[in-house]
Amino acid sequence: MLAALLAAVVVAGCAGERPVFLPPELPPRPSGLAAGTGNAIDAAAQREHLRLMSAFGGEYRAPAAKRTIEEIIAKLAASSGKADSQYEVTLLNSPVVNAFALPNGRLYLTRGLLALANDKSEMAAVVAHELAHVQARHAVERAELQQRSDLVQRVVSQVLEDPVARHRRGGL
Repeated sequence: MLAALLAAVVVAGCAGERPVFLPPELPPRPSGLAAGTGNAIDAAAQREHLRLMSAFGGEYRAPAAKRTIEEIIAKLAASSGKADSQYEVTLLNSPVVNAFALPNGRLYLTRGLLALANDKSEMAAVVAHELAHVQARHAVERAELQQRSDLVQRVVSQVLEDPVARHRRGGL
């Protein structure tokens, strides 16, 4: 029942009259950050950005909405004591209701989410949630945990591996 109600709300948010917060749709345009310092981390971040852009229909051009979100971010960052943190907002041209952030401070919000938000306070709640993920380094912690898990799994598999098979391959 709850799932049906949520689906109805999502569909209602995307159909009919648009809330004031959602500007009319503009055609998508190619997007990407300017060339960074050229290091591997910048290159990986750019590849991930382009992958996400492709997966979510490209950039959704809504300058007024983007400006409003950037103002919300500035206020939230200042109140969190992280005013010097750098964030970059990308609006995605997808009807899916979603928002997420990468560890490097890139925040992504879909036009579906913009359509569902009734006012700035609702958008501020979503943005605050995403900023908290970045500031608490949740994605970085998850990646580090995964790396440790992978290492343990490799060690365990090598320790438990059949010594005769390992000898045949030229191991110990």
